Amino acid sequence: MKNKVKKVINFRFDRYKGTEIKLEKLAAKGLFLEECGAFLWTFRKGEPKNLKYTVTYFSEGSVFNPDITDNQQTYFDYAKAAGWNFVTQFNQMQIFCSEADNPIPFETDEKEKFDNIKRCMKKSFLPSIIVMILVFMFNLVVQFNSFQLNPIDFLSDPSRLFSVAMILAVVIYEVYFLLDYFIWCKRSERSIASGGECAENISMVRRIVHLIFMSFSFVSFGYFLYYLVFKISWFGVFLCIIQMPILLIVFWLSIKYLKKKKASATINKVISFTVLIIADFAYLAFIVLFTIKFGFNVGAGSDYRTVV
Repeated sequence: MKNKVKKVINFRFDRYKGTEIKLEKLAAKGLFLEECGAFLWTFRKGEPKNLKYTVTYFSEGSVFNPDITDNQQTYFDYAKAAGWNFVTQFNQMQIFCSEADNPIPFETDEKEKFDNIKRCMKKSFLPSIIVMILVFMFNLVVQFNSFQLNPIDFLSDPSRLFSVAMILAVVIYEVYFLLDYFIWCKRSERSIASGGECAENISMVRRIVHLIFMSFSFVSFGYFLYYLVFKISWFGVFLCIIQMPILLIVFWLSIKYLKKKKASATINKVISFTVLIIADFAYLAFIVLFTIKFGFNVGAGSDYRTVV
């Protein structure tokens, strides 16, 4: 594992140009992509090379598929004939590389490429983003109702204020994400209609918005944890922090196990999400039982009390 490096790569289907440029720069530094995931991408260390990368999309691709489909294999063979070597895939995204200075592009129909991207966004990213926005909006409504019931307690509780700020920031960022994507679609449609290519989505405004959001998230989360440490036991904070990693590990282990058993993509998806939901409820039940038995001393140090 000494020759492997993990990196957090922020990618999106309509920003494939930025991903290609980043991978080429990393290859020039001796880091070569081996595997990509939702957040962490694995790179292999080696002698620096000038590689060309291309990011393509195939709607049949899915992390739940037990194997590469026949149509995908035909697609990979077509890419290899054009001088591109398959590197890895994630859901509908495939990544190829070539050592040629000017490799032959094997996706020449920009309209087809644009339609592929839209199909993949509708299949994977857009539904999850819309659900996330709705869930967080529901949380904001719940928090607002709590504020109306007891404004003094609500405003005097930093943990609630931080959670509202974080939820609101996520909603604004994801709404911006959607608007940015739909604007890119309109720009690409106009460009392709006039005989051009898909519009490049490498925007300085987008980078600034992303930097502001990430900076705010890390600072707020760090201060929130600092506050919790003095209100809850260290172990209580630890249980809250590891909840998401544990659930993700359970989810991916379920997917990998079912893929080894050659379960169909539909069966894999249904069972894996069912396992995830059961694991989530089980973990929450564990935290509740632990709190009842040992207690977390929540609110013990608060300087504010509601007088009735």
